[in-house]
Amino acid sequence: MHLKHSSFRVSIWLAASLNICALLAPLTAQAKSWGVSVSGYNYNALPIDQFKVETEAGTAYGSNMPGLAYNGGEYANSTCCYRIGGDTLKISYMLWNVSPHWKRGDPMPPFITRTIPFPKASDPKARILEVYFLPDGSVDSRLVSVRDRGPIPYSRIMDRIRKEHPDLIPNYLHVTNHDIFSERYSHAIIRGWLLGLRSQDDLYDFSMRAVTINANFADDPSIAPGLDARKGNPAAIMAYLNHAVPASTWQRLAAEQKHYDATEMRALDEHEKQRNAECNNVFKPCKYDE
Repeated sequence: MHLKHSSFRVSIWLAASLNICALLAPLTAQAKSWGVSVSGYNYNALPIDQFKVETEAGTAYGSNMPGLAYNGGEYANSTCCYRIGGDTLKISYMLWNVSPHWKRGDPMPPFITRTIPFPKASDPKARILEVYFLPDGSVDSRLVSVRDRGPIPYSRIMDRIRKEHPDLIPNYLHVTNHDIFSERYSHAIIRGWLLGLRSQDDLYDFSMRAVTINANFADDPSIAPGLDARKGNPAAIMAYLNHAVPASTWQRLAAEQKHYDATEMRALDEHEKQRNAECNNVFKPCKYDE
């Protein structure tokens, strides 16, 4: 008799527990969704026109972002506010890889879609979803409470250059309407990252060679094969650049860059100055834009 009463009490307790779990289930599901602002960081050379983040709990949208190399710096567009959540992020974006002569009515670039795991929140106050569009075509994200800026230490390296070489950027080659330093620096960061360089020190060393010796050193026929053979091995890449490439090669590359800047860049500067002088009427077509 005592056993029957005990079994009855256990049955009531289990039933009550199941009812409580059923009531709490929506709250648990709700706890897996987040009210966020969305920041996109474009580490491609080309601009991104727009992007969309789809999740089981909702969809978020981001606006256009200039390309890293053509914007002259790291750039993020933030939008607010969206509720998202679930196990995955489906990210669709349009990389603006169209002809320079594209005009309204021409075909638009196709959307690129990537699906990645939903990021783990950095802490309970995390309400910023950062989406990183990386140079190899992949996409990454983080859910943070303080802005992170992602896996490429672009801004930290730029700050280091300003601190350790304060005269480099102000006295760098000047071309009207172009930030030559930032263009060369950005391309170097992208090239180094694609080779597999990830640390701030390695990317700093790599980019400094581009802005102080030769902007295209990594694509020179005497250097590129050695870099490509060591792709994905940062220690081997840096050892190759520091010890295997002869000083005469660096001297040749520096001389070629100096000649290019004194001729081609000077011609571009003169062209841009003339364009500025002749194309000052926004309502009148300019031959330089044809």
